[in-house]
Amino acid sequence: MRHLALFLVAFGAASLAVQGQDEEGADLLDRIDELTRELEGRLVAREKAERPARPQLRVYEVSDLVMPLRDAAIEPANLRPSKYQPPEAEELAEPCAPFEIDVLIDVIRSCVHPESWDVLEGADIQPKNGRLFVTTVPSVHEGIARLLRGFRETVADQLILDLVAVPVTADALAAIGAHPRELPEEVAARLMAERPLGAVRLVAHDGQQVAQRAGSLRSYLCDYPLSIAEKAAIGEPVRAEVFLGCGAQVRALLDRDARGAMLHLRVDRTRMKDPVRSVETAHGPLDLPVLDLTRLQTSLWVPLERTVVLGGGAHGDSGCLYLATVRHLRP
Repeated sequence: MRHLALFLVAFGAASLAVQGQDEEGADLLDRIDELTRELEGRLVAREKAERPARPQLRVYEVSDLVMPLRDAAIEPANLRPSKYQPPEAEELAEPCAPFEIDVLIDVIRSCVHPESWDVLEGADIQPKNGRLFVTTVPSVHEGIARLLRGFRETVADQLILDLVAVPVTADALAAIGAHPRELPEEVAARLMAERPLGAVRLVAHDGQQVAQRAGSLRSYLCDYPLSIAEKAAIGEPVRAEVFLGCGAQVRALLDRDARGAMLHLRVDRTRMKDPVRSVETAHGPLDLPVLDLTRLQTSLWVPLERTVVLGGGAHGDSGCLYLATVRHLRP
């Protein structure tokens, strides 16, 4: 049909071109060419509209909606003397998720073009590793994307917390004296850039307790096994590891108006004094490490997008101040 219409228009244009050679005939010919292109465009658009849409496969990342939000805690920095029994681990809340994966699939099938899932050949939803592999037509895909965006606007917001330990210097004390609550952005950047003693970044959902450490493990010789013969000169040593660096455990609660967050936190900074002393035993030498541990445990309100001083501490010749910046990661 399209080819017939274009043929008739072209035939009429050719006839006019033969019959009229004046200026008026040329203008008319240009108009007919324009109408021909317009008609062809309309016919192509009509054919596309009448052509049935084919199912397409798209992958949707839904791990933030279906994966359980697990609380976490940092392991305290402890040396391990002989026959050491570690303290009982902190009891954490049971993990939960906004949706179970099967429930999320049922909601999509029930709310987004429910009639299409049984009628459309090949339409399907398969979950795998926190993703949905969906095969359907583009119009249904658009509805699924809108639905998931709506869910993300209602689930718990995410917060990014940056904790930095800075040395106690005259510049730091002067800055805190001038700004005891919130540090101006340029002052905070200068203190953090001078010589940070440690830094930790944590990402958490609203109300979730998270933990993170930044540093390294150091081993030391702590014991010899009891199976060594009494008169043996040396046995296979038992080595232990201790974490050195900064660790943080935080539960953040966002304000209802999203102006700030209430932080319940514990921050540890651990160092080992060098050189490590040793003592001779009947079975061989043992290390006697000494740790410098600076710990801060507090609860306070922190405004978003501002850097505040959490507190400070010193142990031996080690002193530091803890700075915190909280940002809102919007969906």
